[in-house]
Amino acid sequence: MPDPTPNPTDLPPPSDFRAKFGLFVVGLGSILGPLDSSVNIAFPDITRSFEIGLNGIQWVIICFVLTQAGSVLIFSKLGDLFGHKKLFTLGLMVSVVAHALCAYSSTFGWFLVFRVLQGFGIAMLIGCGPALATFLFSEQLRGRVLAIYTMMFALGMAFGPAFGGWLVEHWGWPGVFWFRVPLAVTALILMIFLPKIDQPKRQPNLDLAGAALLIATLSAFILVLNQLQQAEISWLLTGLLLLVGILCLKGFLRAESRAPEPILRLAMFRDRGFSMLQMTNLMVNLCGFTLMVIGPHYLVREVGLSVIEAGLVLALSLIGGGAAGLAGSWLIAKIAAGKIAFSGVVITAVGLFGVALLEPSTGLFALAPALFAIGLGLGLFQLSCLELTAATLPRAERGVAGGLVSLTRMIGMVICASVVTGGFEIMQRQISFVAAFQAIFLAAGLLITVFLLISLTRREIWFSR
Repeated sequence: MPDPTPNPTDLPPPSDFRAKFGLFVVGLGSILGPLDSSVNIAFPDITRSFEIGLNGIQWVIICFVLTQAGSVLIFSKLGDLFGHKKLFTLGLMVSVVAHALCAYSSTFGWFLVFRVLQGFGIAMLIGCGPALATFLFSEQLRGRVLAIYTMMFALGMAFGPAFGGWLVEHWGWPGVFWFRVPLAVTALILMIFLPKIDQPKRQPNLDLAGAALLIATLSAFILVLNQLQQAEISWLLTGLLLLVGILCLKGFLRAESRAPEPILRLAMFRDRGFSMLQMTNLMVNLCGFTLMVIGPHYLVREVGLSVIEAGLVLALSLIGGGAAGLAGSWLIAKIAAGKIAFSGVVITAVGLFGVALLEPSTGLFALAPALFAIGLGLGLFQLSCLELTAATLPRAERGVAGGLVSLTRMIGMVICASVVTGGFEIMQRQISFVAAFQAIFLAAGLLITVFLLISLTRREIWFSR
């Protein structure tokens, strides 16, 4: 893998106010995505309002995540071709409309339609946000800018569950959508004052076949995972979806190898270090997201916290991600990004093992360090993964770099939500709730540790960059 560009030193001097202001605006718009963590707290109120069963709530997640995962790389590529500022602005416009329509929905069917629209808007924002942020500054400052962007993203995730419970209590479930409308409008207005972006010019030539096949592939595989966690699995439907996914994946790979301007250049994955980095991103988020999947149930059922209190406790992990951004803005100028990424994986594993060893009687003071460690580790790795991916791809493909990191992260989270939920349900029927909880976190810690040990067979992945 090519060496990263020279380490950044400092952000532009105070006189370069517009660039710093532009970074703030991009961060403000980008946090609309992580703030969707507030919707999880609203699930009980959504089920009551629309009079749906617990199985129905999964479609609130699927419609949003499926749309976002399927389109983020495509919008990243469109940003590279037509301008990240244009796509980011369009994403803010779509988000304003989508969040308002979600909050105003009178039927569950229309609510799901508007969740799809929301997924498209957020995909534009997170697909173009990292590239837009780095283009505001000189290339030497790329690592420092990505650290600050990662910090703002993590703080948005921390704010979501902490604030979501309060919103639901005072305004019901629509509150977790309404409060993001003025944020999106504010960011949209401030985009007018964004400085001129120094983005490499590209010849617009969109790979429509590749885009369609990518969406179809991800949709089929995500729906397969959804089918596998059902109480009564339809093996015929699951098999058909799996077959469709395999055929679409094969078609996507063929289309990308022939397209003059592919969505994703397959040649980059011939670099084993690059491929391992993206696989690690998937695995780290698969294991780390376990906390957000079953953590709330543990805190409410076993520790005895209210929904609002559980949200505040979980925010400790996400605050750890914010701390990673703060530390990363200094570390990335002093230490190679590969070493920071390795450290992030190790810290995440330590946090997972820490949660696995806890008992409900040990109290929150014992839980807090483990939660913070998981967030800190994930944050450090995410920052380094963004930096290393951006350093590997040409500057003209900066959008694809951010989109690829977002895509592999979301795939890991979707697999976690499906596999961990299903595994936990089976285990708690055979053993106690607490024992199942500990076993899941122990398995997550072991999985990420084994994967890291295997990666050490090629030490240059972590220690030569």
